Amino acid sequence: IPCNIGFFQPSNGSFNCIPSEPGHYVPENASKSMISCLAGTYQPNSGASSCMIASEGYYVPSVASIRQIICEPGTYRNSDELLGGTRCLETPAGMFSVAGSIIPQPCPPGTYSEEPMAKSLSSCSRTEPGSFTDTPGSLYPQFCQPGTFQPEYAATSCIDSPLNSFSFGRGASSFTPCTSGGYTLSTNSESSTDCIFDQDEDGIIDREDNFVHIKGDALPVIYFLQTAIINSLLVVLVIRRDWFNDK
Repeated sequence: IPCNIGFFQPSNGSFNCIPSEPGHYVPENASKSMISCLAGTYQPNSGASSCMIASEGYYVPSVASIRQIICEPGTYRNSDELLGGTRCLETPAGMFSVAGSIIPQPCPPGTYSEEPMAKSLSSCSRTEPGSFTDTPGSLYPQFCQPGTFQPEYAATSCIDSPLNSFSFGRGASSFTPCTSGGYTLSTNSESSTDCIFDQDEDGIIDREDNFVHIKGDALPVIYFLQTAIINSLLVVLVIRRDWFNDK
């Protein structure tokens, strides 16, 4: 009598059949040997007629395996990206994978991951004050641009410097108020030169008052240059007037 599938008998004239061992299978009747399961497949039972394919999120690295192995944290596997389940894939930077992951998860906005194989959400780094990330899966933080600031960790955006203040340079974590009664004409001011005050004493804060004077600082050189030019023009006008009068 021939042995059924799942069983084999290497010797002629034998009256019993031998079940295949775990990690092996016998796919045909009247077989004289069992076959080892290939890498990527496994069989935990005896007397099997086939092997099991590694589940997604698992892998089988060697032949004749009796179990599948869960993908370690920082790795993942799915049949779309890796059909043969002989290994797991490394999680790319900007993502993380817990044990048994089928696909990696992106670090959420406000966090980032520069290195591959992040193992959990806690492996994603929070952005520092003065920086942010606004998209999932960021590799690096972005610095706040001049005129904006961010005092918090794990930020998803930056804040415009409020009226009558400025945020200087990239990566500011705070704003600086204008001093000496200075004002700004809008939010998002980038430097102290955006601060103005009623220098012409007309009672109106406008762009005519465009010379900066922060307490303790000297007036800008341009102020003195423009003043000298204006005075020179006035002298020239007076001389020309007197010359014409003499005529």
